[in-house]
Amino acid sequence: MALPPALDRDTILSITDSKLEPLEIPEWGGTIYIRTITGGERDGVEYALSEDPKTGNRRQQNFRAYFVSLVACDESGKRLFKNQDIPALAQKSGAAIERIVDAGLKLNNFKAADVEEMTKNSSSTQDADSGSDSQDTLGAASESAENE
Repeated sequence: MALPPALDRDTILSITDSKLEPLEIPEWGGTIYIRTITGGERDGVEYALSEDPKTGNRRQQNFRAYFVSLVACDESGKRLFKNQDIPALAQKSGAAIERIVDAGLKLNNFKAADVEEMTKNSSSTQDADSGSDSQDTLGAASESAENE
């Protein structure tokens, strides 16, 4: 079996390799799109999930809302939310936010082990309060559920 052609720098950098998928959000009565994030954005997600050595807390408050702000987009791939929208997103339906986070993690090829590794230094209080089981894609990366 022959290998696919070898890629060069210019070819790789010219490829549009982002993906979009529609996602119905029944809690909001419509459909949004979710997108793949860039390598730099993925680094940002990993940094957001890491522990600040000075405080022992996760660097990003409202992680789920932060992740939604990265992956939720319109049909052309333009982000629906800006970083300043994160506090408002954190107040939206937990079920809707979780639906988007789950789809975004899957589309972006995050594995439970990836998230676990990124959050292995999370405080035991956060882990105990999360109510997660081994099927939870986000696992210890998620904040404790807040009232909707």
